[in-house]
Amino acid sequence: MKELVLCFVFACAAISSAGSPVDQTGSLGGVVVDDQGHPVGGVNVEYHLLRAGWTDRYGRHVFTDPIVSGWVTTGADGRFTVTGVRAGQYAICALAKLPHQLHSCQWGQGGAPVKVTAGQATGDVRLVLRSGVSLTVHVADPIGIADPGDVFRA
Repeated sequence: MKELVLCFVFACAAISSAGSPVDQTGSLGGVVVDDQGHPVGGVNVEYHLLRAGWTDRYGRHVFTDPIVSGWVTTGADGRFTVTGVRAGQYAICALAKLPHQLHSCQWGQGGAPVKVTAGQATGDVRLVLRSGVSLTVHVADPIGIADPGDVFRA
């Protein structure tokens, strides 16, 4: 009887530690720079977990992961760190600080993909704020070829 109780205690300990959210988190970090490679301080960096899921038979998206997103501000040295984030694949963007800068997701990089591994620190993300202008235009389509929400790039 003592052996059975002892095995049960070990099994419970293994289950409770395997399901602990602390074991499933990591950290991510990096630096935000401008076109010339100079660090940019005071910039907000957004991060979003790319959620896994599927589409059901009615065309609805069913997600299996929780929503994880947030933002952090870079220090004077352009560096940022986010700790305690759930392990997974993230999209990260630096938001423009000055009117002549483009968000890092608006020019070339999209959302920089970063993999956060449980118990690990990912600190090598480099986000670039490019000089430029974002231009929004209205497309008049009397024939109806374009669909609402279409994106056109020049």
